[in-house]
Amino acid sequence: MNIIFAAILTVLMVEWFLLLPFKKHLKGLLAIINKSSKIVASNRISDHWKETVLLSYAQTLFKECLWLFFMLLGLILLVVIIAFLIDEYAPSGLEMLVVLSTPLNWIWMTVIALIYVHLRKKANKNVT
Repeated sequence: MNIIFAAILTVLMVEWFLLLPFKKHLKGLLAIINKSSKIVASNRISDHWKETVLLSYAQTLFKECLWLFFMLLGLILLVVIIAFLIDEYAPSGLEMLVVLSTPLNWIWMTVIALIYVHLRKKANKNVT
């Protein structure tokens, strides 16, 4: 029964993850990293200009990393809160916090998430 709740929780978290703008912030992060590496590698740009531009890029990198961190933290907190509520209000014997802390169950939840994402993509292709 615990694994069923874990599977449901996994599917909900995948959906929540897909709703969040992870891709946008990750692309922004990678774009800034690419721009920064081009600036550093360039011989045509003065060191003074590099310092100015890289400081601006560093601030943008920091903001993007914070966004990603807080989105991941929010997902983790949501999982923990839901697991705590299940433990608190479900019939005795359900210990979701224990289920979520077992490495073997992490593997199962990862497999479930990958299968769900694959099926979801397949279903979206059939709809369009």
